[in-house]
Amino acid sequence: MTKTKIFLARSEDKEAIIRFLKEHWREDHIFVQAPQVFDWQYKNADSGYNFVLACELDEAGQIAQLIGVLGFIPTGRFDQGLGYSEILLAIWKVRDDIGPPGLGIRMLKQIEKEYKPDLIGAVGISEIVEPIYKAFKYTVGQLSHSALFPSKAPTGSLAQNVPQIAYGSGRKSEQAADWTLSPLTAFAPGDIDQLASAGPGLFKSSAYMKERYAKHPWYEYSCMAIHEGNSLLGIVVWREVEALGRKILRIVDFVGDGDTLLGAAPLLRQVVEENGADYIDLVQTGVGTEGLREAGFIDCEQYPDLILPNYFAPYVAKNIPVKFAYRSKGRDDQDVALFRADSDQDRPNHLSEI
Repeated sequence: MTKTKIFLARSEDKEAIIRFLKEHWREDHIFVQAPQVFDWQYKNADSGYNFVLACELDEAGQIAQLIGVLGFIPTGRFDQGLGYSEILLAIWKVRDDIGPPGLGIRMLKQIEKEYKPDLIGAVGISEIVEPIYKAFKYTVGQLSHSALFPSKAPTGSLAQNVPQIAYGSGRKSEQAADWTLSPLTAFAPGDIDQLASAGPGLFKSSAYMKERYAKHPWYEYSCMAIHEGNSLLGIVVWREVEALGRKILRIVDFVGDGDTLLGAAPLLRQVVEENGADYIDLVQTGVGTEGLREAGFIDCEQYPDLILPNYFAPYVAKNIPVKFAYRSKGRDDQDVALFRADSDQDRPNHLSEI
């Protein structure tokens, strides 16, 4: 019987991981074509990589070949002080031809054993692994994809089959009249940390926000504070995405209570109009669909013919369901919010992006 070894990746394992991805995942994957993207996502402070590896051993007990990989992204990747208390899984692949049964589960359990995270999950799970998550009592679902459009319909749009109602004013929030959007840098780190600690999303410190967004090597993010006077109510992060000579704004992260995002809808609509964007979209779980609809967002569940593209590099005019799974300690399901950038759903996918 073939013996296997499961261990955390070291710095010297990088080439083997990338070679494995090329041979057993996808030859044109961005990690294969641009290893610097791989480093940005997975390299940790100890010069190792946030990967669990499974190897086949030879008769002498030495590593013969790599047969499985499981990548993960702790919030501590962008702020060492956050450690590994909240972890989102990413690439998970075991060789079908020689991987022993249950190897993938053993790799997952290795992460849980090593770090004992308060929350562990994944965004963008496949149909193959969905039953595994369900079997281990993870909450499994599909992220909601909705969009907020300008008041007046533009000539053409990257979205398709947009109903006319999308260009209405949406819900009028009395609170939003006194709310403002300003650069997050106007607020002290302590204010940001206090807001983030209240949930319901992953805890993202001021240091996390700076490293993950302000210092991103390829994308330019807008990190904006929703506030009333000097009172910080929420943080919304978006970036421009272009295709076919047009652009949208894409909300990739939000910190704060969901009602704050809903109340800020008039401000976000104004941002869309000022930037000449087709719309601003939101992919998430944790902010109620009904509340978003009342605020003026529309979604594909309510309008089945509506197409809100998920892929822009290259552009694909198609709705792409994005499923998630998570398990947490001490939180009810309604207390967990996940957004596009929490996992690896907002990183370069094509060489043209770097």
